[in-house]
Amino acid sequence: MWHMKGMHMRKVFIDLGANHGVVTEKFGREHPDFELFTFEPNQALRNDIAAVAQKLGRNIVHHSAAAWIRDGQISFFQSNEDVASTIVSGKREHPQYGFSQIDYSKHVTVPCVDISRWIVSAFTANDFIVLKMDIEGAEYAVLTKMIFDGSLGMVRELICEWHYDRYPHMTPEEHVMIRNKAAQICKLVDWH
Repeated sequence: MWHMKGMHMRKVFIDLGANHGVVTEKFGREHPDFELFTFEPNQALRNDIAAVAQKLGRNIVHHSAAAWIRDGQISFFQSNEDVASTIVSGKREHPQYGFSQIDYSKHVTVPCVDISRWIVSAFTANDFIVLKMDIEGAEYAVLTKMIFDGSLGMVRELICEWHYDRYPHMTPEEHVMIRNKAAQICKLVDWH
């Protein structure tokens, strides 16, 4: 364990877009020495994440909020499946994945959290942070802000699912640029 001038290094796993908590549960089982944090704006999934904490027999600090670039409230759009929701406009599901399209004609308002600000205020550069990001298109705005303000430099490992192919306004070139900048700052694992 690392120590710097009496400071204790925290090991932290942050699951942005935790959904049912499956990834948090797997990571928690494999890494019992990590603190677990989840962000999931879909209120219907709160009990699933609480059940994961119970199964693991440990605390999960859960935020019923969307990971975003500012604090406040934001529109949350859903399809018929929990895994196909988003806060970003223009998402198109590919029929071969079996998901129904996002219904942009209605939304619910959910809290959103500026992830850059939250990470900088909650942790130190000495901490070992693993950040999993499956936020249905919002990864581009969040990572752009984290790159620009330096908060991505606090992350040791980024596990990211990319959704550029589902947003007509996101070009492959923009995706590659943001992905490569992130990979220069921290260890990047492309996740599917």
